[in-house]
Amino acid sequence: MDIKSPVGEARNTYTYTADGIKRKTLQQWNSNYSTTPVIGTGINVSSLNLSKMTDYAGNIIY
Repeated sequence: MDIKSPVGEARNTYTYTADGIKRKTLQQWNSNYSTTPVIGTGINVSSLNLSKMTDYAGNIIY
């Protein structure tokens, strides 16, 4: 999921198993985001300089 708004630019990526169990979430965002984006344009993936990875295994979140 790409997020582009007047206050942020980010991408969330989700990984699921074939039977629908969530296995991983990757959150990436631009810490130097301009406060004057062009609404309706795509995000600049190369500018997403920070990230957070969450792994899921059953009821345990890593």
